[in-house]
Amino acid sequence: MSPTRINNQRTHENAAVHSKEDKGYNTIYIGLKKKAKLSWSWIIFLSFAFAMVGVRCQEKRCVCSLKDSSELFTYDHERLNLPLPCNYKLTSIKTRDGRCHITIDLAMTTEKGQKTRPSGLRFLVTQDGYKAGGIIDHRGVTPIDRNLRSGQTLTLPIVTSANGVNVLAYLDDSQSYKLSLTECKVTLHYKPGDYLGVYSHDYSSNYLYNPSDLCGDCDGTRNEVRMKLPQDMIGNIRSLKERDAAMLYMTSAHISGGPQKCFDYRNLISSCRKPTLLRALQVCGQLFNPRNPLVTCLSGRSEMGQILDTYFHCVRMFCQDNSRMGCRYIYDLASKMYCSVPLTTGC
Repeated sequence: MSPTRINNQRTHENAAVHSKEDKGYNTIYIGLKKKAKLSWSWIIFLSFAFAMVGVRCQEKRCVCSLKDSSELFTYDHERLNLPLPCNYKLTSIKTRDGRCHITIDLAMTTEKGQKTRPSGLRFLVTQDGYKAGGIIDHRGVTPIDRNLRSGQTLTLPIVTSANGVNVLAYLDDSQSYKLSLTECKVTLHYKPGDYLGVYSHDYSSNYLYNPSDLCGDCDGTRNEVRMKLPQDMIGNIRSLKERDAAMLYMTSAHISGGPQKCFDYRNLISSCRKPTLLRALQVCGQLFNPRNPLVTCLSGRSEMGQILDTYFHCVRMFCQDNSRMGCRYIYDLASKMYCSVPLTTGC
């Protein structure tokens, strides 16, 4: 991506960066008060630590995939994409104690033919009266002032005090840009052309004043994934893949079809043994994984109702301790549509 100018259809000039002058800080910028090189070993350790905490604790997280327009789609994980069309309305969040207030919106760019699309994540942070802002896009992390004038892109990884706001910015192994605001216990996550996310490191249910503000509504249902799992399921999560399957557990009721099917599905997953359910979600959830060749083949050939029924029966069979029959439903649908089931599906 090579953005030419920011043209946000939601009047970005009046959005995230307008704030009152506070304590003599007339310019919002990333000031490198404490510039410290960060060793890669420390970055890896920190990333690993956050990952392990996410596996074992509750996590409030909202992630969406970037498409070619300003409309985004609810997104659970790179391998478990849930195609729920929803308007992703990034607004603002603040901590309950009022110390941190974060305003987030999309940075837009206009390409040839005046086509506007999301190009990154724009943020403004107020922490204990101090303010800092910036843009995370394909270039990395760039400071901005209140008039949206861009500064020099930061060299990553870096730990800096951004106008009194402590910031850790780095590029992870998947070439995703991450900016961690430690005191606010929030990380902004952006992978160019793929997805963006905002998630909290604090796992108490009331840390964020209104975490639901991170996402818009989809048919009256909040789209954010909240890791409020049954205790027996939490005890069985041993890997990031299982964690992702557990996150699908929290959102999969939205893809189960009509009201009666939704009711039946909720009863099914609530009564299913949690280790078995994790396995079922990993396998049956492949029906919604856009990177699975089976999904590509089924697209345009089968109705969503057929896929939802197959998913429901697949999970039901797994929960009845018959994983072979669960996979059989997937194979039968693939056969009807002249598609093949790759080994990566798990069947």
